[in-house]
Amino acid sequence: PQDQNAWTYFARATEKTDWPEFASLEEDRFWAARDEEEWDEDLVEHWLERNAEAMEVWRLGVRQSESVMPVPERWLDAELPELKEMRTIARAATIHAMSLHRRGEHQAAFDELLRTVRTGHLLQNSRGPLICYLTGVTVRHIGTETWLRLLPASELEPEALVEFARELERYERSKDGLQDTFRVEYAFFAQVIEDVARGKLNGDDAGPGLSGYGGWAKTPLRGFVYKPNRTLRMVADHIRSSIGNVPRTWAETEMPELPALPEGSGPAHTARLLWTGNPVGHMLIALRLPATERLLEQKCNDRLNISALRVMLALKAHRARTGHLPQSLEDLVPEYLPAVPADPFDGEPLRYSPDRGIVYSVGSNLQDTGGSEGDERWRMDDPTFRIEF
Repeated sequence: PQDQNAWTYFARATEKTDWPEFASLEEDRFWAARDEEEWDEDLVEHWLERNAEAMEVWRLGVRQSESVMPVPERWLDAELPELKEMRTIARAATIHAMSLHRRGEHQAAFDELLRTVRTGHLLQNSRGPLICYLTGVTVRHIGTETWLRLLPASELEPEALVEFARELERYERSKDGLQDTFRVEYAFFAQVIEDVARGKLNGDDAGPGLSGYGGWAKTPLRGFVYKPNRTLRMVADHIRSSIGNVPRTWAETEMPELPALPEGSGPAHTARLLWTGNPVGHMLIALRLPATERLLEQKCNDRLNISALRVMLALKAHRARTGHLPQSLEDLVPEYLPAVPADPFDGEPLRYSPDRGIVYSVGSNLQDTGGSEGDERWRMDDPTFRIEF
């Protein structure tokens, strides 16, 4: 039922938003509030009040058990303006959480951040196309990063911190969401393959860089330059392999191979393309199929953010109760965590150094270098979370 579908409420919420005028000074000042050095209490309260109804509708959506994106007649024609606005709502929710936290309402602030993370989880599992899953990843990241910033100054009781760590365990994995996304991408790609075969799409419509190749599919040579069934089989094999990789760690992932496009340009390049026996199909796959390796790495980073936040909440609770950090993350089990979260990159428990005050992952290079320095975690060889409490 639509009244039990989170997507319904999210779409309604996006229709009710009223943010500062785009590219205005006031807009810059409002969103700069996420950097607390630029905090303007009056401005923040003004715009949060103007969007109170939209935010309340969003919270109604978060309470629903699932989100299901309406299935369009054709995935190629799907327009999803709600997704951009959902990122904006997530950012506003974190500003609201920061406002609550500044007033000492730490429980309410963390409740708002939990709703933000849950929003991302619901979007990831909405059975929509890739952009829907990626929007969910972004929303979860917005929530977790703000939570990590606010945690050091939190004065919540250990029991409350432990409860949040347990709640977040529900959102640690989004296996079904990414697998469903790959299935939708297959349906999308099947439409592209069929439409190009029938001449409904020219090269430019099918994707950037395909100019001219779509036209070949309508020539007398179409049986040589474009083989739709062979193309669809290659896509199906790739998607099947991608789905199988989703529950695996990065170390266990077996990257599916795709046909490589000949390098170069000019007549020699064209000749090499023709020699493949399916140049249009190869071009479609190369330029339109999702970058699976990047997606699977992003899945690991997404899960890592939740896992590390859970550990940080447990460490904060331990310190609040005992006055010191544990010597090992195993010391948190079972009082603060049911188990030490696994590193999604190699499957081993997350690394921890109480002396250096860090929790970290081995990252995509699978090399444990003892943690990394810097502020931009996504650039680090060992994605590292600093303990600042």
